[in-house]
Amino acid sequence: MKSNFSACQFENALRFAAEAHLGQPIPGSAIPYLAHVFLVAVEVINHLDDIPDEDPDLLVQTALLHDVLEDTMTTREEIRAKFGEEVEYCVFLLSREIKSENSEKKEFDTYLDDLANGPRAAQIVKLADRIVNLRQPPADWEDQHIADYAESAEKIFKHLGSADPALASRLKDKID
Repeated sequence: MKSNFSACQFENALRFAAEAHLGQPIPGSAIPYLAHVFLVAVEVINHLDDIPDEDPDLLVQTALLHDVLEDTMTTREEIRAKFGEEVEYCVFLLSREIKSENSEKKEFDTYLDDLANGPRAAQIVKLADRIVNLRQPPADWEDQHIADYAESAEKIFKHLGSADPALASRLKDKID
């Protein structure tokens, strides 16, 4: 059983994410955004035994930090200084745009290609992220938005599913 990860590194990443996302709710709710990143980390943690060849600390830290570049003014340099180059690179790949750099949003297919060619850890976190995001959609989403989101989940499944068959299976169940 390899599901051990550093409690200290977990706590550092959780605190960093909490401060970065402070005041942000999950879209369409009053729930703090930190709940989303925590649930993504839980998805990953629940599958650590299925992926014994991956670094559990890299996976869990990446899961907790996966949205800080996209949704906050956090910089790549801050992540690299606090969590190292591997975590920073995975978080970078998981970001379609970087708020602190005022970057343009990547096309979805380009984003998925970059993830598919990147570290498996980033792919695993993306699968977990979409599983969490396929829970009950916000009440203000129209049927077409829900259908488009499911279609993008199918693309994620096709591009990244081979990274972790167990998470891919959970994602497919959520899509269906």
